[in-house]
Amino acid sequence: MTKIKCPKCNSINVVEIIYGMPTETNKFSDKDIECGGCCIEPTSSTHKCKSCDYDWQDSESGPRTFFD
Repeated sequence: MTKIKCPKCNSINVVEIIYGMPTETNKFSDKDIECGGCCIEPTSSTHKCKSCDYDWQDSESGPRTFFD
């Protein structure tokens, strides 16, 4: 799997942002994802750099929800 690099600092310490309300079965125990909240917009970010806190949207994938 290809690691995504941060466009700001080039770190590979990047996680995917997932939107929606967590439930008991899909709580955020995975450190490879970040909770984006319940409100999702077409311009919502899809990734966050854990090194510099920069977040951005991957134009190819678009925002994801728990239900995707």
